[in-house]
Amino acid sequence: MPIFHETTVPVFIHYLQRLEHMLSCLDAHGSLTGEDRQVLIRRSLAPGMFDLETQARCAIGFSQRAFAPLVPACGAPIEMGEGLSGLIQAAREARHRLEGVAPSELAGKEAHVCRDRAGEAEVVLAATDFIARYALPNFFFHLSMTYAIARAAGVPLGKGDFDGWHAYAPGFSFVGEGDRGGA
Repeated sequence: MPIFHETTVPVFIHYLQRLEHMLSCLDAHGSLTGEDRQVLIRRSLAPGMFDLETQARCAIGFSQRAFAPLVPACGAPIEMGEGLSGLIQAAREARHRLEGVAPSELAGKEAHVCRDRAGEAEVVLAATDFIARYALPNFFFHLSMTYAIARAAGVPLGKGDFDGWHAYAPGFSFVGEGDRGGA
């Protein structure tokens, strides 16, 4: 069993699906409330932070940056169209690319040296460390910020919407009325 592939690619695929789901929930929320989707995706948690759209784009980007040094198809730019529909389509395209990565494409590349820029710093790590210690944490950071901004904007998301595993009865709350078990 190609462990390197099995411990990386399916993780990104699963959470790109979750990103698509969360963005679809944001779209549905906009339909129900009449809120402009452009206004929703331009929200951020604090001044000086990226807005939801940029956070989602960064998450999508890290899913591809993780494998770009190892699988050339992942290095090709993803067309990121405008607005919420563009984000959903970009997340879907990133997921489809990773679904096409065969275990054989990563076989024997665990020690391959990968390079990337992290702000002004250069990151140089073996492929397993590059993905586990750099790409995955950055992917989850931006994915979490996307979730947090959507929640702060009133989109009814819970932990199950983020991870796809948790389930709670409607109206359940650990902390009070109206929380969907968002933990």
